[in-house]
Amino acid sequence: GLGRPLCVDPECPGQILSGEISELPRVEDLAMPLILRPLSYFSIGHTLTMGTQQMHCYRALIALGDGKPVPTFKALRGLLEVQRYDAKCASNLEGLENSK
Repeated sequence: GLGRPLCVDPECPGQILSGEISELPRVEDLAMPLILRPLSYFSIGHTLTMGTQQMHCYRALIALGDGKPVPTFKALRGLLEVQRYDAKCASNLEGLENSK
């Protein structure tokens, strides 16, 4: 699919059609910071890697929706920024007190 590759590079469909690139970018290839890489030997490391990559995708979709460029992958920054964005959106919700 195109979903996750678009989160890495929104121009990739045009690049692949023009022959500029031969394969779509992979979110899975985004590197974890050196300080977190030793965790990859444990199950928590795999979970952390997948979680931070997913947060980068969410962060990219938020940026694209706001008309901004896709941000550079930052493992923990993505998680924090998505949490702040979600909290801001949730605080703007109205009328939930009667939604039982």
